[in-house]
Amino acid sequence: LGTLAHDYGKTIITSIHQPTSAMFHNFDRVLFLADGCTVYYGPPSESLSYMKDLGYSCPNGYNAADHWMDLLVEDSAIPENSAEDGNLGPTYRPRDGLDEENPTTEHSNLTTMDTSNNGTNVESHTANVSTSDNKGSVSLSKSMYSLMKGRKNILSPLVLAEQKRAEYANGTTSKAQLITMWDIDSAAQRIDQDLEKAMINDDNCDSSIGTTLDVHLNEKKFNTTWWTQFQVLLHRSMKNSRSAILTPINLVKSICLALVVGLLWFQLEDTERIVADRASYVFFTITFWIFDGTFNALFGFPSERAIIFKERASGSYHLSAYFMAKTLSEMPTRLVLPLLFVTVTFWMTAANSSFVVFLGVCGCTLLGVLAGESIGLFVGALIMDFEKAMTVLIVFTLTCLVSGGYYIQNIPAFMKWTPYMSPFKYAYHSCVSLVFDHDVPCDGSGILEVICSKPGVEFATPEDIREFLNVDGSVGFNIGLMFVLIFVARYLAFLALKSKKAGDRD
Repeated sequence: LGTLAHDYGKTIITSIHQPTSAMFHNFDRVLFLADGCTVYYGPPSESLSYMKDLGYSCPNGYNAADHWMDLLVEDSAIPENSAEDGNLGPTYRPRDGLDEENPTTEHSNLTTMDTSNNGTNVESHTANVSTSDNKGSVSLSKSMYSLMKGRKNILSPLVLAEQKRAEYANGTTSKAQLITMWDIDSAAQRIDQDLEKAMINDDNCDSSIGTTLDVHLNEKKFNTTWWTQFQVLLHRSMKNSRSAILTPINLVKSICLALVVGLLWFQLEDTERIVADRASYVFFTITFWIFDGTFNALFGFPSERAIIFKERASGSYHLSAYFMAKTLSEMPTRLVLPLLFVTVTFWMTAANSSFVVFLGVCGCTLLGVLAGESIGLFVGALIMDFEKAMTVLIVFTLTCLVSGGYYIQNIPAFMKWTPYMSPFKYAYHSCVSLVFDHDVPCDGSGILEVICSKPGVEFATPEDIREFLNVDGSVGFNIGLMFVLIFVARYLAFLALKSKKAGDRD
């Protein structure tokens, strides 16, 4: 921890119970609290002289941390008035120059609030506080009252601490005296002076302390390069994605579904009668895996919501490094299952005998899955509430599915824009164009009656089949638009994640 603090510019805050003497003196600063009140803040070595000035000298060879605990921890079994009988250990001794018989007395009006079932009752108490010059004052400033104005049943920690100090103002125990004798104002001034001195001594110091502090913080925000952050986050995300996606149950599901689909569309004939069946196989494959990728990606960011905001707040890494690692790590594992499915079903259904077509169908299917995944990531980053995000995504994906070119051919003019956002449309049209790359014999079934009923026509050409299936654009055109969907949706997902404010993180 010391190396991390001194060599890498990190602030380390830790709570420790009964440290050894060596451990105690290794800290740069220590903070002692008693009932929420500060009794000392500063270097450990100076705490010994501070206690000595108050009359609580630490015995030679005694652990300073244990000595502090002896002074601050009171046994609840001992009556409070036992301190007057000398049964509570060390007694309070005034500082040099403080007249114990005639202390400076300040009267402070403290307001406490008691909330009952009948409402809020406000009582005003006056506490007599024994102080030396500006030492241990418990008076509340006007700004504190203005801060608390309007809050009827909630007290700020500062007000509670002031009230607690007032309660101990007339105490005679070591704990009470240490609480009341700590000079809050002087300690705050010393902290401000130390900060200002540190800024002035900085070689890059600006004349404005605030500006220098901002520059200093910006320089120290990230102590590792973007590439290092990306590599570490990629390794972490890949381990998480493998365990979440490539599970035995998912593998079994994909293989079983592939076998069922392969048997239902088993060894389709290459004739006019089977054109619609072959097209339906392609559509089912595209639809299922795009849906699977879309809805699995939806939970990517919401499930890590608390981790993302916590690590962002601590300045652990660039958000872009996390986003790239998260999206790239899930890409290979997300594509394994649909690739396995297509490999099994393509040959079982005899969709096409060409290996090149098989590779093309695999590529277009996987691009469709990535396009759907990108949409899921965008919705998940934009709406981090599971129920709301699920509702929005269901409406959107079903709209894209229906308008994707398989269910409805004549879309009203005011809804013509919906197919252009559909990954189903681009993946389906590109795969169909690849599968039907050859002439299909007419068999008199009447499926392609418009084509095959013409005199002298014995085959339906690929162009005729694509026209019959209402395929828009070439294979390259549809692939290009899938890439556009992938990059645009992921960029929008990054902007949505980046735009989240503190209020959205609660």
